[in-house]
Amino acid sequence: MRLSIEGFANCLMIIEFLNNYKHILTIPDNLIPTLNNLQQSLLNSSLSRDLSSLCQILLRIALEDPGIPNPKKALTNLGQKLSEIDITEHTFGEILRIYIRERNGFDDKLTQSLSDTSFQTLIADEKAEILAFLCNDLSTNKRV
Repeated sequence: MRLSIEGFANCLMIIEFLNNYKHILTIPDNLIPTLNNLQQSLLNSSLSRDLSSLCQILLRIALEDPGIPNPKKALTNLGQKLSEIDITEHTFGEILRIYIRERNGFDDKLTQSLSDTSFQTLIADEKAEILAFLCNDLSTNKRV
């Protein structure tokens, strides 16, 4: 199994972003993967626990700043606001789906995939695309 060209390009961008801004965004060094570790985590779901933790941290930071355009409109299926929910292993996929939908302004293939399955079971290129999306969004963070 291999990543597509787009998936590999996303990995390179993710690694560069994390290494350049880990101290500013206070991301623990032990969660910053090497390029090889990132690829292995994306391709092998049994290695994706650290990847999921990293993605949860990036999402938590992104929810604070840049946030979502209209927080009152961003509700879960149960009607809860994102600010009222702790990001856990069980809520992560739903919060991530809503965040991406609200930042884009519409549902896309990533939000559809997240509504059908969990982050851990997505294909490698989709996980890389989600991480790249979060890194791109975080490039507008005030601290960056």
